[in-house]
Amino acid sequence: GRQAIDTIPSDAPIINNATVLNGTTTKIDFTGSDSLDTYDFVVQRSVDGNWGTAGNILFTGPGQLLTYIDNKVNTVNNHLCYTIIARDSCLSATPSDTFCVIQLKGNALNLGDSLNWYPFEGYGVKKYDILVLNNNKWDTLVRLNGTDTGYLHTPLPCDVPITYKIE
Repeated sequence: GRQAIDTIPSDAPIINNATVLNGTTTKIDFTGSDSLDTYDFVVQRSVDGNWGTAGNILFTGPGQLLTYIDNKVNTVNNHLCYTIIARDSCLSATPSDTFCVIQLKGNALNLGDSLNWYPFEGYGVKKYDILVLNNNKWDTLVRLNGTDTGYLHTPLPCDVPITYKIE
């Protein structure tokens, strides 16, 4: 007789969003593969261009909305990217697209702040909002084009710390 070999890998998972939650945590939302013979999803993380495995999630049903919380990262000092790999029961692998989270950096200047960031990658971004923390509330400072990767905030008063975030 003849032997059948499964050569068809699982469909690729789809990353819906990747975001920075705080200085040590990112959140990856994705739709799992709809293939019934999927075994698990391997979360691959790039830290400044060096890829490795961050974790995995076992398959429990087709097309589920899943979330991976990565709380072993430094979002302040490292540029982070993610790919989700679906593995089937024969360990054939199918990767998702790659998503990279925004990494915001700032430098204090004389009466100003220079902000720079690695842009979001994964889907098109039309605008970035730079927000500042005022009285425990985030206020929009400026809205910039999705192709921008820097902003100069001037003039600023002396010795007044400012907290920024970008969306």
